Amino acid sequence: MASAIGSKLVRGKIVYNAAQVLMSELSDGDDSQDDVEVSDDEPSSDGREVDVLESHSEASSDSECEDSAEVEVDKGSTYRSKNSQETWYENPQRNTEGRRAARNMMHITSGPTRYAVRNVDTAESAFQLFLTPSLLQQIIDWTNKEGRLVYGHQWADVDNIKMNCYLGLLILAGVMKGHNESVMSLWNEENGRAIFSRSMARNRFTAISRCIRFDDAAARRRTRSTDKFSPIRDVFFNFG
Repeated sequence: MASAIGSKLVRGKIVYNAAQVLMSELSDGDDSQDDVEVSDDEPSSDGREVDVLESHSEASSDSECEDSAEVEVDKGSTYRSKNSQETWYENPQRNTEGRRAARNMMHITSGPTRYAVRNVDTAESAFQLFLTPSLLQQIIDWTNKEGRLVYGHQWADVDNIKMNCYLGLLILAGVMKGHNESVMSLWNEENGRAIFSRSMARNRFTAISRCIRFDDAAARRRTRSTDKFSPIRDVFFNFG
């Protein structure tokens, strides 16, 4: 658009200069050569004007691109992992590189599944969808084995009811914002939560916390496995 306008201006200027030359030849005669020389110089100045217009349009388009590139999305607060390898942003980030990656697309319908709708009618049945009875029994077996190694004959085996009670107290401590409180504070008779002391003895809770295991810890100690994920590998892949 700018180049078309510039070319029209140049043609109009040339016609105007030619008319001036003719008028000067008719009027002055002797000064015609000077007028011609002046007219020869003027188109060059017009060419410079066109160059200025084109450079101005290019500069304006470049500045617009730079302005659009400088616009950044407000990322808000950022959070770093312990090893400083991962960064999380408080505000969701838009994908500006093209299509969304397939791994970030959910192909299932949100909400409870048909199996959950058919089988969940209590809080316990909903909990068992995540921690299945077979997985819970596996944790009980490894915990009892570790308890016998640590406490010997003083250890009382944990059953299904006791393990569910223990896990329920852990969840309840998080619900009550008591995850930073000590066990002594939670079981305190005056300032603690009554539901903790009425559900399980404090010494029993601390003993289970010391001995709870998710794999065969004795075998892992004998083999001296260097896999840091091995203590919870089986439970992790069978969870939920």
